[in-house]
Amino acid sequence: MSSAAETPATTAPAPEKVAETPVAEPVQASTESEASKTEAAPTVATQEAVPPSEEELEILKQVEFYFSDSNFPQDKFLWTTAQKNNGWVPIAVIAAFKRMKRFQPLEKVVGALRKSKELLEVDEKGENVRRKVPLLPPTKTGAGPILERSVYAKGFGEETATTQFDVEKLFESQSEAVASVRLRRADDNAFKGSVFVEFKTADAMNAFLEKVKVTPLQWNGQDLTIMSKKAYVDMKAEQYKDAPPKQGNFRRRRRFDAFKLMDHGKSGNRQHQKRKRNFHRQDKEKK
Repeated sequence: MSSAAETPATTAPAPEKVAETPVAEPVQASTESEASKTEAAPTVATQEAVPPSEEELEILKQVEFYFSDSNFPQDKFLWTTAQKNNGWVPIAVIAAFKRMKRFQPLEKVVGALRKSKELLEVDEKGENVRRKVPLLPPTKTGAGPILERSVYAKGFGEETATTQFDVEKLFESQSEAVASVRLRRADDNAFKGSVFVEFKTADAMNAFLEKVKVTPLQWNGQDLTIMSKKAYVDMKAEQYKDAPPKQGNFRRRRRFDAFKLMDHGKSGNRQHQKRKRNFHRQDKEKK
C-alpha cells in the first residue's frame, strides 16, 4: 500500500536537482496495478528479491490497498475493469500483478480475500472480487485532500531490489495510519531518491511530523529530509516561479482521476451510482 502518495523536518542533504516545472501538486508514481505495470514498481526491483508467501494477512493487505480510497480512484486499469463488470475484477487478473506473483497458490489468495471484514467481497465461485462499500471523495469521507495529509521524504539513495518494500516498512513502523508510499520517479523512470507518503488523516500526518522533529527518521544511518507535501509543493513553486517554460514536445502526464469521471457523468458513473444506491438500501435493511 496502493499509495500511490504519495513524507517529512531534519537535516537536509545536498540540494536536489530537479528538471521539472512545478505544478500545484507534483506527479506521483502509480502504485501498481494499472495493467500491473508500475505499482510503485521500480525499474530495478524484482519480485525474486522478496520471498514467496502464503501469509493471508499480507495478501489481504495488498489487495485491500488496490481497492482502497487511496489507490482505486487513481488506478485506471483497475477502475475501468471494475466498471465494465458491475464492480467485479477477476482474482486471477489481480494475482498476476507484480506485487502479487509471490503469493501462491491462487486458492490462498481467494481464501485471504474472503476474510476481508469491511472493504471487499468475493463471489460465490471464488473467481471475482470487488469493493462492497461505495467510493466517496475524500471531502465526503472526512479524510480531506491528499495534499493536506501527505509528506515528502528525501534521502533514500540508490534504488535496490527491495526499496519499495523497505521504505513501506520504515514508515509503517512509525505510524499505523500510513495509506500509501509512492516512490518518485523521473521521466526515464529512474528513482529520485524521494517519496510521497499519504496518511489516512491530516491529524495522523501532523503527529508523524511532530514525532520526527524529536527523533529524526533515518535511512542507512543518515537523517532523512522530511516535510509536509504542501510545504514541498510551495517550496518548488517559489523556486521555479521565474523559470522559463520547458521547450520542445514536453507534455505532463495526466493522472487518472475516477472522481472527475464521476463528477462529469462519464463512463462507469451510472453503474457506480447504482451500486451506491443498492449499498445504502441493503444497509437500511440490516438496521
